[in-house]
Amino acid sequence: MIYQSSTAIERIHSCLPGSVKNICILDHVFYNRTQDIKHIFPQNYSIVHIGNDGWKKGINSVITAFDGQLYAELGHPPVLEILTAEVEMLEIPRALSYANFAGNRIEAFWIEEGDAEPLLSYLDLGQNGLTRLTNITAFVNLETIYLQANQLEVLELYVFKNFTRLKVLNLNYNLSPSYQEIYFHRP
Repeated sequence: MIYQSSTAIERIHSCLPGSVKNICILDHVFYNRTQDIKHIFPQNYSIVHIGNDGWKKGINSVITAFDGQLYAELGHPPVLEILTAEVEMLEIPRALSYANFAGNRIEAFWIEEGDAEPLLSYLDLGQNGLTRLTNITAFVNLETIYLQANQLEVLELYVFKNFTRLKVLNLNYNLSPSYQEIYFHRP
């Protein structure tokens, strides 16, 4: 639903029918902060899902940049999935515990500024355009990392040395032939 106010257009988003109590599924989110549109998102959901679920064809949401401002507008959900939404820039909030940004256009990511230890335990950045992992060392609580089908050519495995909770690391199908079958699993 779109409303025209005196200064900006308001775009009010609502969860799709069939969303359950703590889960909000959003569709057709076209978010670009440079436009004069104020987005109003549903609040108080612990899980927010935006974008294609893999069953539909095509792109139904476009969010070129995800950062702390959009995270706040979404109501600070601890679990967030933004799939196939053409995300290019990604700032990962420290309060986020589960993040799935698979199937986007992310080439680099960084952590939100601050002193609090990042809570992130699950991160899926599969099927993006990552060429390096310069900022991953900050996420020491990670248990599961999916990085398959990116463009990683060189990866120093020492970056994972302080990841004492790491159980799953998937590096399959990157540009380096040595990554074609790397799937780490610690019981």
